Amino acid sequence: MKTKYLKIFVDSLERYRKLSDAEYGRLMRAALTYKATGEEVKLTEREELLWDGMKLDIDRDNDAYDVFLEKQRENGAKGGRPQNPKNPSLILKTQKSQDKDNDQDKDKDIKKTTSKKVDAEKSSSSPPPAGRRPSFLDFEKHIQEKQYGLDAQKLWAQLEKNNWQDCEGNEIRNWKSYLKTTNANRATEDAARGHAAALVEEYAGLFILACENGDEKAKCAIKQKITAEGIPWDTVIDAITRRNTKGEN
Repeated sequence: MKTKYLKIFVDSLERYRKLSDAEYGRLMRAALTYKATGEEVKLTEREELLWDGMKLDIDRDNDAYDVFLEKQRENGAKGGRPQNPKNPSLILKTQKSQDKDNDQDKDKDIKKTTSKKVDAEKSSSSPPPAGRRPSFLDFEKHIQEKQYGLDAQKLWAQLEKNNWQDCEGNEIRNWKSYLKTTNANRATEDAARGHAAALVEEYAGLFILACENGDEKAKCAIKQKITAEGIPWDTVIDAITRRNTKGEN
């Protein structure tokens, strides 16, 4: 048996906020039709993506109402309060009271979730306790002792600006470990840049030699290798220009 109304919570506005008015209207009409007749209306636009969830909510509501009626029948068979034939709306009133309790529980859950989100935002926007942060002198001294290739002042200013959070927004709990990782990443990046620069110079020299020998086949092969390595052709041209300039001087 179905209830005579469609239950929609106000927080569903967030779920459906990306739908246009027309799409939202078609979705609501489909829901009311399914609730009243059990017939599914064919949807073809974006609202179709949200239909399965709404249909599931309607089915669950119907099942919950059937369970409620079955309990009422069991209670009646056990000598509970009989249904009043002069008041056929008694069951519906009881169901409405139950729905009201469910709505209140839903509102409480929403308030709890909102409160947790606010607390999380406050936590993420505030810097870690001072006990977890070093003084600048200790920060700079540690970089020097470990011989890290890091700019202490620049890195310190960046950490202060970001409330001592890394690039992913996570709180830095161990600053020494953070410095070690940052230095390792910098060394890797420097090595990669150095390797790329060496390749550019190598290909520039080979290309100049091919030009001097008039070897078009070699020039074409070098261009293909440069493309395969993912090296911008402009950087090779710059290297060739620098070499030619030095040669002229």
